Amino acid sequence: VLMDDGPLLEEIGVDDQDDMPPREKQCREWLDHRIRCTECSLRIVDLLIKSNDTETEIPELVTYFLQFDVPEMKSQLENGPLPYDLWEADVERERIENEEEAEEEREREEENRK
Repeated sequence: VLMDDGPLLEEIGVDDQDDMPPREKQCREWLDHRIRCTECSLRIVDLLIKSNDTETEIPELVTYFLQFDVPEMKSQLENGPLPYDLWEADVERERIENEEEAEEEREREEENRK
């Protein structure tokens, strides 16, 4: 996927409106962040292609974001419907990962005390 040489990060237009429901605002911010990460990932791959770099392995996080469709996400952000189910699943996954990391940290601290 080749990209033009436009700005790396485009402002999508997530408003800081106080009257916006918190759930909608959080989902919009999450979607805007996902769009930015996807655009960065596309740019990284584009730069690797242009440099004919066959040695550098594409980072796992870049590969993860390449699965998303920027025009579709921008359309959702601007016109709806917002992907609340994806946002909530992502938030829950992150919460579980944080709990697991905290538990591992507690276990390491306990081992160090022994």
